[in-house]
Amino acid sequence: MAARSDFLIAEKTLREIASLCIHLDGLPLAIELAASRLKMLSCSDLLRMLPGRLALLKATSRDLPGRQQTLVSAIDWSHDLLGPAERLLFTRLSVFVGGCTLEAAESICSSWGSQPELDVLDCITSLVDNSLLRVTEGRRESRFWMLETIQEYALTKLAAGPATEALKERHAAYYLALAEEGAGALHGPDQMDWLDRLEREYGNLQAALERYLGSGRPWEVLRLCTALEWFWYRYAHFSDARRWLTAALKLATERGLPAASHPGASLPASTTPTPGDEDGWRQVQIAAGRALRALAWLLMVQGEWPQAKDSYQESLATAKRWGDARGEVLALSGLGVAERWLGERSAGSGHVEAAVQLARELRDPLSIALSLIWAYSTTGGKYSGEPPLAQLEEALELARRLGDPWCVAHAFNGLGDLLTELGDYKSARVNYEKALKSFRELSDDWLVAWQLEGLARVSLLDGDCEGAVRTTQESLRLFDEIGDRANVVFMMGRLGMVLRRAGCRARATSILGAFERLEREILGAANRGAHSPDLAAALSTCKEAASESWAAGQAMSYAQALAYSLASPDAGKE
Repeated sequence: MAARSDFLIAEKTLREIASLCIHLDGLPLAIELAASRLKMLSCSDLLRMLPGRLALLKATSRDLPGRQQTLVSAIDWSHDLLGPAERLLFTRLSVFVGGCTLEAAESICSSWGSQPELDVLDCITSLVDNSLLRVTEGRRESRFWMLETIQEYALTKLAAGPATEALKERHAAYYLALAEEGAGALHGPDQMDWLDRLEREYGNLQAALERYLGSGRPWEVLRLCTALEWFWYRYAHFSDARRWLTAALKLATERGLPAASHPGASLPASTTPTPGDEDGWRQVQIAAGRALRALAWLLMVQGEWPQAKDSYQESLATAKRWGDARGEVLALSGLGVAERWLGERSAGSGHVEAAVQLARELRDPLSIALSLIWAYSTTGGKYSGEPPLAQLEEALELARRLGDPWCVAHAFNGLGDLLTELGDYKSARVNYEKALKSFRELSDDWLVAWQLEGLARVSLLDGDCEGAVRTTQESLRLFDEIGDRANVVFMMGRLGMVLRRAGCRARATSILGAFERLEREILGAANRGAHSPDLAAALSTCKEAASESWAAGQAMSYAQALAYSLASPDAGKE
């Protein structure tokens, strides 16, 4: 490189150069100015300093024309060509994270205090023409966005003060309203359109969360978190969801929620409801209870079942105390599922059945459908008394009437589990395959992985060991991709059992050895629940034999056990 004759391009440096070019938006001048800094700085230094790129990217030579001496000068040249209204909108648009629609720009930026209303469409057209704004045509609407470099410049024009705070407040309020509108549609026929829309607006939604959290407003942050609960799960934003929900609940606890003994007892007047507004305070308490339930669901999805149980119990108590009947149904259902996964089948069955009864009393079709699904589609086909075929068919019919493809798919999953238990493997496979197709279309990777687990069980019971191995590995791989280590370990146990049936004893023993150790380390004793009789017997036999294969598995790290489990099985049988 011209800046440094001794510059060596190692693999790590190539990755850093590529990252620099991406963050500099591929702008030739920005890249040239960054390269000139390599006389004194490494690529790692430049990447770390990029958030201050406007001050950093200056020419070290005076041979360039004035407007190319600094990145700011180059952007100034385009900015100075704008009229007053266009400059004003350019500055206001910097409040968006990841771009916006025309509707959002008009709603948030068209007027500001006593200043005249802007013609947003005309101004946006000019900004696009001057390369200060980009446009992407979507299936339903166009999206306008700034390059990272341009947005950083625009933010420098956004002066601190009441007017800017008002702009940010309007931005947060707009996306809170959008999230709440979307939450009402996520169990209907338009759910995928709404999920995709929320994904496109995720940067703006997180900016709204940051504003409400940073300003200590539990009412708004709890509302936004609970509105995003289903979106976070469906698009596997598990880490983000836990971070935001944990922070929201911490703020609520600091304000005396959800344990306040009467409305308004501990919350300051800075929160939206005013002192004495009993219904407003009740809604804050309900939102806190729903956030607890949302956190419990994510904990359960990630295999932290005792913690999920605790959160569900607290959510249930809050829902009962403050009269949130629909929240009570969902908390009862979730608590029952968590208890059954922990081996507390009697308590779990009592809670899911109570949820169904309460949902029927409410006469809310969605609550009834969901309670039936949690009661009878999450048991792995196990039941006491008569097979719950009628209940699953009722859930399926309700889901179809509601136009909720997710509930329909989950009912098919429950039917697959039940029919497997009843020995009707052909019909079970049909239902699993219907559920698998739907969950793939719905982008629910967690339940895709569970349908693969069901199909693997059917294959094994039907004598297709090769198919069972392949499908179990596919399920295991998908659980790893979405970060669900608890179920990766669970599926390692399943894979070990399948390989034993397939005749690959040494490989099966190593995988079971890894499973036994990782289950203790990753899940802990409280999270493991009871093993099936077959798995318990296999683990005991392998452990007592103390073979080299068992020792090899016991010595594997998580990454090594994962790679070993996903490798092609031994061709030979022992």
